[in-house]
Amino acid sequence: MPPSVETLRCLNPVLEERFPVQKCGNCVEEAVVNEEEICLCPKEGETSGQVSRGGVRVRAKASTLGWWLSQCTLRRMAPVLVMALLLTTVWVSVKRTFPLPKTQPGVRYHAIPWHRHRPRARSSKTLPLMPPFTFDPAQLSLDAQTERIMDIYCRGPLLHAVQMANVFPDSKHFVDMPLKQNTSVFDVLVDFQRRQLALTDFQPDNELVPHVQRLHAFLDDHFDPPGADMEPITPFDYQEHVTPPLVAGIQNAELREWALALHRLWRHLGRMPKKHVTSSFLHAKPLKDVHLHRKQNVLIVPGGRFRESYYWDSYWIVHGLLVSNMKQTARGIVNNLLEYVAEFGFVPNGGRVYYLTRSQPPMLSDMVKLVARVDEQNAQRVTYDVSYLRSVVPILEQEYSFWMQRGPGGHAVELERPSRDDPEKKETHVLNRYISNANHPRPESYREDVDVAAEIYGDTVLSDHGNARETEANKVRYYNDVIAAAESGWDFSSRWLRNSYDMGSMETSCVVPVDLNAILYRMERNLMTFHAYLKNQKRAKIYEDAAKARQRAMDAVLWSDDAQTWKDYHLDNHTHSTIVSVSDYSPLWAKAFDPDDEERLERVIHSLKHSGLLQKGGIQTTTTFTGQQWDAPNAWPPEQDMVIEGLLAVNSASSHTLARTLSKTWIETSLAAWRMTGLMFEKYNATEIGGLGVGGEYFPQFGFGWTNGVVLKMLTIHQNLLLE
Repeated sequence: MPPSVETLRCLNPVLEERFPVQKCGNCVEEAVVNEEEICLCPKEGETSGQVSRGGVRVRAKASTLGWWLSQCTLRRMAPVLVMALLLTTVWVSVKRTFPLPKTQPGVRYHAIPWHRHRPRARSSKTLPLMPPFTFDPAQLSLDAQTERIMDIYCRGPLLHAVQMANVFPDSKHFVDMPLKQNTSVFDVLVDFQRRQLALTDFQPDNELVPHVQRLHAFLDDHFDPPGADMEPITPFDYQEHVTPPLVAGIQNAELREWALALHRLWRHLGRMPKKHVTSSFLHAKPLKDVHLHRKQNVLIVPGGRFRESYYWDSYWIVHGLLVSNMKQTARGIVNNLLEYVAEFGFVPNGGRVYYLTRSQPPMLSDMVKLVARVDEQNAQRVTYDVSYLRSVVPILEQEYSFWMQRGPGGHAVELERPSRDDPEKKETHVLNRYISNANHPRPESYREDVDVAAEIYGDTVLSDHGNARETEANKVRYYNDVIAAAESGWDFSSRWLRNSYDMGSMETSCVVPVDLNAILYRMERNLMTFHAYLKNQKRAKIYEDAAKARQRAMDAVLWSDDAQTWKDYHLDNHTHSTIVSVSDYSPLWAKAFDPDDEERLERVIHSLKHSGLLQKGGIQTTTTFTGQQWDAPNAWPPEQDMVIEGLLAVNSASSHTLARTLSKTWIETSLAAWRMTGLMFEKYNATEIGGLGVGGEYFPQFGFGWTNGVVLKMLTIHQNLLLE
């Protein structure tokens, strides 16, 4: 049946833009056509004034052959054919005169007019200054289907109504619900309008309960439960009855059995996206390069409410998979992230369309370094899969370009400091920050963001006319800083707050974080290593110089003589952060220090010992108790690994002793919680052995991808630390 006129009237402009519109040959009225053509023209003998919009007449479509015979006459088609021939001639002439540049490996061209094409990756001798950049998801050139999906999961009245009516306790619940097989995005949006479910700002309390019930009925009609778009699957290279060699080599019997149990958890965390299901899952387009082809589209999810893959989680998951001898799955995860970079220019926060507003700490080059290694016995040096590196390096450079964009909306910022050679002269340094220009709440935490913004800045609708614009601008700035904090992976922490206890003082984009710049230093060193291995000495020199420049910048801007370590830097007041954070010691993990300056390194170790971060249950993220999950007393697995690896990189007696102590502490904490619950958690309480983490926007999740990876790595690769 065709849609009624009432249905047509309720279609909003968004639908009219998203879906095709056909016109009757005689009338100027527009109508969305389904199986039949809707015509609003007057019948014979009627005038246009005699036909009301309620008098919709439906006439059956003529057969295809009949339509062509009646419409495609030579008289009508001749001008069209002449014009097409003329345009073709002009186009061929222009192409011969101004040919397009040839596409090179690793170079991606924007879909813009031919005369403005510019390659993203350059092979110049120096890294060029990037132009001012404002990240806008609308600039991603998303396909039409993804744009339509975003009208449900990322924006619009449907998202607002479901989230603000508090239909589900967790805002992430709705945006992870796939559409039923017998419905479509068009059907959902039209039915939402037809049922008049849009939530106004002044919904009476006595109508809110039945409104929520109607929303529930609507969702039951069109959506499946969250996560139904992902098929649980055992990774193909998982071997149930075979103990991985590294696990078999664990000397302690109890720890070996524990490691084997963690190895078996991979079969419960494997997921494969279902085909032909419409949902918020972010599908990556397969790369044509045979060396990057994924034989199986298997992903490893963290667990709990996190039903999709996440960027920086994957680094420690890959570590764990390699311990489990699941190299095929590990490389498949990395290739999936490479597909994202090839398509979007960066790796999104996670594998959902609503994560396209930000990335996460750029760990991809380190993951490539892990999966590209070739095992050879008695090898004198590390060897890599050359064909794989040749395919991967241009994509890694594309991601590096994303992070090095400058300007008001870019991740890279310039800072001036007195030159070390001549203090009277200024030296310009380039460092990085987290930033977002999404200008809206996080869809997966929509209600939480809107409520906090309203609590801080008041309701825009209720504001005086003169202050409404300022109120809305403050909210937008808050939303962007919240998303930038989510990009850091530390959502949330006092590191991003001017006032540690006031979410309204969020200023993430004004902070130059130590850990982000340490990670980018590692990326530059990795790119240098890859190019050198591929005999691209000029490119290797470029990234070697970039890494050296970043190390100088970190020492000039981030180093604090008072704290005797590196500190986050505030761009607004040009001061170091007063927050004591485990991030302060991430340059040790990145090896962004002078190994010959032993005295300075000992001062850093001394600073760590007396920082207050080291507790009996692990290393807490900060020493500030705010109720945020990335503050005290929580201890997160990635930070334990980075600190321990950093101490081992210093390679002194004191650092080695401390690394051994911290390794034993973390294994004791994780094992104690495992004994009590039989579960692995995303975070723990550093103030007690085996205690669960606290605070944040949700209850501590179990599973858990990166926790398993860190423990498996410590039990095998760093087993010597546990035995000494």
